[in-house]
Amino acid sequence: MMNAKSLVASLFGILLILVLLLTSIDVFSFDRSYFASQSKSLDVAENIGVSEADLALSTDVLLDYLRDKRDDLDVMVTISGQRQPMYNQREIDHMVDVKVLYLNAMLFRNIAVILCGVIAAILFAIYQKKAFRYLARGVQNASTIFAVILVFLIGYALVDFNAFWTQFHHIFFRNDLWLLDPNTDNLILMVPLPFFFGLVIRIVLGFIASLGLINLAAWFVQRSPQKS
Repeated sequence: MMNAKSLVASLFGILLILVLLLTSIDVFSFDRSYFASQSKSLDVAENIGVSEADLALSTDVLLDYLRDKRDDLDVMVTISGQRQPMYNQREIDHMVDVKVLYLNAMLFRNIAVILCGVIAAILFAIYQKKAFRYLARGVQNASTIFAVILVFLIGYALVDFNAFWTQFHHIFFRNDLWLLDPNTDNLILMVPLPFFFGLVIRIVLGFIASLGLINLAAWFVQRSPQKS
């Protein structure tokens, strides 16, 4: 059974790993070069009927909106020769939900960073140099939990990504606005399922890399001579 300092250190590890996960999501989800490469490989501009310039503009507007750098998704483009809004009301309403989800996730990440600092400061104040070892053990304990979850989720996604992605939306959204129609909604043509499959792969690989680095650091701390 864990004692108090082990529980607190494990909480530190859990929060730190969540920070790494959310940061990976943040970094890769807003990588404009990925949007550009996927748009080209998936023939997005041709499928929608817009120019590459209008598609790039629409992507910039979308990403800036989600990051709260602008208040609306109003962008006019030429689709098959007709001037019209890129996003309809259903798409806009769904993006409102996505924006709230993203901003709340980033708020949680920032709070988690602060809590990690507070926990580390408390442990160092009480245990001094021994706190390094306790924090390292906390990271390793939390990593074990996340590794099990990650293996399950990766397996689920690889077996049936469509079901995985659908379940994700059922968990995080309380309406069906995410069910878009490629015949009427440009957004689903901009970011089709293959786009999200590639994005999830990038996020997972980035997260695994960062998780590996902090566990390597924790291993070195655990291997170092005991310090009083």
